[in-house]
Formats: sequence, structure tokens, C-alpha cells
Amino acid sequence: MKNQNGPRSKTDLFSKDRPALRQSARISLRLLLLSGLTLFTACSYTAPYRRIATAQSLGIRPEQKVIVTLSEVEHRPGQRKPFFTDTKRVLADLPNHEGLLGYSFRFQLFGAKAWTMTAWRDKASRDDFVLSPIHYAAMKNSRVTSHKMKFVTIETSVKDLPLDWKEALQRLESVKEASPR
Repeated sequence: MKNQNGPRSKTDLFSKDRPALRQSARISLRLLLLSGLTLFTACSYTAPYRRIATAQSLGIRPEQKVIVTLSEVEHRPGQRKPFFTDTKRVLADLPNHEGLLGYSFRFQLFGAKAWTMTAWRDKASRDDFVLSPIHYAAMKNSRVTSHKMKFVTIETSVKDLPLDWKEALQRLESVKEASPR
């Protein structure tokens, strides 16, 4: 016998004579799972800015402008491991390049996005790095591993380094996606 005030037990909620309630419970569960996934993809790790060279050691005056390049890359489903293998190689090679002032990187713990921030003495130093064998191989592999990319290069005063990640992400938001080459 049923209680007139509602079901007697939790299992009664899912009984055959309550299809609307069962449907509502399923929808609520789906919404809860989706919001949890959104929260997980928002979780990210940010490496501290690593200063490689001082402006003084590179002959840069405090008021002089330097180059900061920001990137946002989203790897394809199933390509997380090869994408991060290339990323680790590039990050390990970065300090070997003349003109690098410093860098930081960031990635989603459960999502597919990763970001980099590199500061360079000038465009020539940055371009030498971009064309270096390790970086060039990673760019070539990105045709397979990645599908959404954004890049922006800005000039800023050396005294303003490092940029704040909040500002960096806002700058990337205003840039159109580039296609893998």
C-alpha cells in the first residue's frame, strides 16, 4: 500500500507508475554530470614563469620593448600523449635559445587545451626558435595532434615581464584560430 503523501521508499521514485519523475531524475543527473565535466575542464595547471636571462645580461634597457608570444592549442581527441610528448621536448629545448628572457606554460588537467607564453629579446630570436629542429618537428606533428590553434605576439616593456596569465588569455580570446600547417 502506498503512502498518500508520496512514495514510501527511494526505489518507489523509479517505479513503473512514475515515468515523469524518472525522466526528471535522469535529466537532473545528466545536468549534474555536464556541469561537473565543465568544472573539470576548467581546472588547469600553470607553471611559474621561468626567467632564463636578465634583460641586463642581454643588453636590454628597462624601458626597451621586447616580444611576448602567446599560444593556445587544443589537441585532438586521442592525441593527448603525442601532443604532450612534443610539448615536453619543446619546453626542454627552449632555454637553449639565445634571446629568450623567460617562459611559462599552462594546460587543462582534464581538457584538451594548452597555452604557452614566451618572452624574447626581439623577433629575430623568436623566429630562430620557431624554425629550430625540435619546434619545427612539433609544428609538423601538430597537423595530426592538434586542431585548434591561436597565436598572438605583442610588444611590451621588459619591466612589465612576466605578463599576467589573465591578461594573456584575454588577448588570445580576441584572436581568430589558425589552422595547422
